[in-house]
Amino acid sequence: MVGTEFYNPSSLAVALELLDQYRQQAVIVNGGTDVVERIANGSIDPAAIIYIQGITELKGIGESNGFVRIGGAVTYEEVLDSLLCSQFSALKQAVLEVGSPPIRVVGTPAGNLGTAVPAADCNVALMALDAEVVAASKQGERVIKLVDLVVGYRKTLELYRERAGTRSWRRRGG
Repeated sequence: MVGTEFYNPSSLAVALELLDQYRQQAVIVNGGTDVVERIANGSIDPAAIIYIQGITELKGIGESNGFVRIGGAVTYEEVLDSLLCSQFSALKQAVLEVGSPPIRVVGTPAGNLGTAVPAADCNVALMALDAEVVAASKQGERVIKLVDLVVGYRKTLELYRERAGTRSWRRRGG
């Protein structure tokens, strides 16, 4: 981890700019319960760590157009405390199975989705609920069904620019 840069962007736009700059050499840290362990054991050695927990646009749980929206910086504890999320008993039960109370205070469903860890109980519940993910890049946003996001062990799809003006998918994983 020699020479790793640490960033704490104040907005989603700044975070997306950093991700575009570093591409595959950056790692996003949200709660950090999965990624920090991988950095510590040497299985990944990022050029940049982009900490997104403080980004206001990624916080909060809300409802719009018939969907319950769980922001990327929402912790498991916040899901448990949410009246909107309480209608999903499978999600609540899955969150109660995640780690321990201290892990649920910092860990996030979005973090587990992003790292595609196989033991993430919440991921299975969200898939059963037919959840969708809004993936963002400098080029815009794309809605992805959760069942299509996770493509293998620690592997997710990634939106990227292939040719001028076209969007494509490629496999991403660690």
